[in-house]
Amino acid sequence: MIASSFVNGPASVAAWLVAGVLIVATATKAWDSRRTAREFRALGVPMPDLAARLVPPAELFTAAVVLIVPRWGGVVAALVFATFTAVLWPVVRSGREVSCGCFGTASQPVTTGTLVRNGVLIALALTAALTPSVQRPDVASVLVVGSAIVLAALGSQLWSLEQTLGRLWSVELAGELVTSRTTSPLSAQMRPAPVPVAAPVRRSNERPPSSREGAMHR
Repeated sequence: MIASSFVNGPASVAAWLVAGVLIVATATKAWDSRRTAREFRALGVPMPDLAARLVPPAELFTAAVVLIVPRWGGVVAALVFATFTAVLWPVVRSGREVSCGCFGTASQPVTTGTLVRNGVLIALALTAALTPSVQRPDVASVLVVGSAIVLAALGSQLWSLEQTLGRLWSVELAGELVTSRTTSPLSAQMRPAPVPVAAPVRRSNERPPSSREGAMHR
């Protein structure tokens, strides 16, 4: 009984959080469907106009299932978040500056942090699937789930910082390598020697001008 209540509390908190995220995503996408279609097109989503109309009601339906039948709804929500992650993964690898379209006008460009956020949502959805029914969350359960989310967010920020520093370090090393190649003694030795310019050759039948001729020319 104690173990069941220990699981149901955090699982209920996770269910409320997942449903809330899905409801917010539904409202922001439906608010400006044209913008959502443009962002889906930039992400490479097939039939973006149709997807912009179908995704919001699908997210709202998933949120309802999570709250009514969390064991099934949690699994469905995890599949939804995993599908979004699969769409965003190629964008992150390409390095393109594209909005994720997750929350309408409030969406940010896709980064590794976006993938980590989706991973946290998948974990929350699977946690919600552990409870047979959603209960009113208690303070202890809220603190447990909240602490897990904060730790995940900190880990995401540290990971993003490490990736950024790694790219900057690679660029700096590449610049130093180019500089060392252009200023090294070996490169100086490999430079072609300057070609000497030959002095004009005076013909044998020509004689130097006399002082009298020079004075006449003056």
